[in-house]
Amino acid sequence: MLRVSLANEGGKLTLKLEGRLVEPWASELRDAALRTIPGHKLVVVDIRDMVFADGAGEEVLKWLHELGAKFIAGTAFSGYLCERLGIPECLPDLTAARHAPSSGKKDRRPTCKKTGDKK
Repeated sequence: MLRVSLANEGGKLTLKLEGRLVEPWASELRDAALRTIPGHKLVVVDIRDMVFADGAGEEVLKWLHELGAKFIAGTAFSGYLCERLGIPECLPDLTAARHAPSSGKKDRRPTCKKTGDKK
């Protein structure tokens, strides 16, 4: 099952994906994106809460990337998925800083190859 939440803030559209991105939901996501993306300057796809993507789901994510969408990938699976699909751009996980314990330990999250931001 896939849950898609849309947030529209000014010219920024955020698609938050939760669960399993598989057919038939991959096609539904593509259709929803075609209806909502036009007119937005920035499209952000938050995949931190995804747990699985089949071939159709991966194709939709690649398509969104080709359209210029930026991705938030702050978990092991979402980071692996971005790397596997060749999506080097990612936005920092803005909630990680608020929820991370201040233990004084070095941040060991992998960095984005292109931007140097933490995943």
